[in-house]
Amino acid sequence: MIYGLGEAEGRLNLKVDGEEWTLGAGESATVPPGRPHRYWNGSDEQVRATMELRPAGNFEMSLETTAGLAAVGKVNAAGVPNLLQTAVILQEYWNVFRLVGPPQWIQKPLFAVLAPVGGMLDYRPYYRYAALTGTEPETSE
Repeated sequence: MIYGLGEAEGRLNLKVDGEEWTLGAGESATVPPGRPHRYWNGSDEQVRATMELRPAGNFEMSLETTAGLAAVGKVNAAGVPNLLQTAVILQEYWNVFRLVGPPQWIQKPLFAVLAPVGGMLDYRPYYRYAALTGTEPETSE
């Protein structure tokens, strides 16, 4: 995965293997495939960055879902949905998105049990941002 700010704005924090960077305009970093990492906006400024994923799979849909949930206040202060919503999302996007911890051998069976419970409570793996904010009707894809 390549993170870059090119002609973007703001600063993007990135942590890989315990090493942390703050990328500014014109800077980029490459994360080897399968390497656990995390990225975040460590400031109050808006960040606009580009990410290049190969293969991307349906990663964009997972980002749209979590951004939409954040936009309507359905995440905690760290930007994370509740455990059942997280289980539903991660069960759907396991091929492109995983948590850095706990270990994957714990995550996979845990989310396999919790995701159906979340589904019964009407949590979904995909929400369109516009539909959550009421700016246009939701369509299934």
